[in-house]
Amino acid sequence: MSFRRPAAVRIDFKRRRTLGLQFRLFSRFRREIVESSGGGTSRPRSVRGARRVLSGVMSGSREGGRGLEQMRHVFVKTGVISQASGSAYVEFDATKVMCGVYGPRQGGKTGTATNDRGRLDVDVKLATFATPGARGKVGQGDAELEFASLLHRALEGAVLLETFPKTSVDVYVTVLEAAGAELPAAVACAAAALAHAGVAMRDLVSACSVARRPGTEKEGARGGALLLDPTTAEERRADGAVTLAHMSRLGEATQVFATGSWDGDALDEAIQLAASGCARVDQALREVLRAEAEEHAPAGSGAGT
Repeated sequence: MSFRRPAAVRIDFKRRRTLGLQFRLFSRFRREIVESSGGGTSRPRSVRGARRVLSGVMSGSREGGRGLEQMRHVFVKTGVISQASGSAYVEFDATKVMCGVYGPRQGGKTGTATNDRGRLDVDVKLATFATPGARGKVGQGDAELEFASLLHRALEGAVLLETFPKTSVDVYVTVLEAAGAELPAAVACAAAALAHAGVAMRDLVSACSVARRPGTEKEGARGGALLLDPTTAEERRADGAVTLAHMSRLGEATQVFATGSWDGDALDEAIQLAASGCARVDQALREVLRAEAEEHAPAGSGAGT
């Protein structure tokens, strides 16, 4: 399979016009995730108020008994790597990711660290047992590089690089089990590990994916349903998908990725649904980080996230 990067596409959330957005595949790791913003430093964008995700079953159903707009269970734990400056482990049900953060420290990779700003380095590894079937080493390396690039851009818009000039913070992510929505799980895990390490951020970053289930022949192209937090099987059957990295307290997106053909209204609906899922992940992150801070806070002092 040829490996080509598509032209960058910028999405203006303030304009409500019909957009014929056709994206090409460029990631071997997950064919549903395609970069839709320009290169360079990520620039956060505002996202209108997210819809509330209800815990009950919504109209319609899917495999496992979940409603169309129902998240899988999110589990977060910090402090899982004793040698790291900060670390975290995150589960989106069967999708499992671990992250270690090291630094700020001098040395490491040559890059963009300056007298005024530090550098954020991101490395992603997919465990050999994470997905079924054999994977070639060359393909695996390409997939991990693409995944690391997506993750870096999702995080860079939130991390305050000016707080650690001349140094770098290194983020190492391992996907232990891939069962759908690996990038959102990795974003949440890296954000928790960065917060655990005490790295200054504008806000926590969370992420969520939405897949579009094709409609029946009778329903036509607009008859498909949007599925929040899809599994691998749902991603494979989807004819379009959107992944949003979002700072929920600030209401800003650090990155948006999409595949398929979307008009303006449909894309906007998918982004708002993804933002509501981000809010649920953000809540889970803050609960764990707040509990961890309170556990280690000196007696009589207040702590919160």
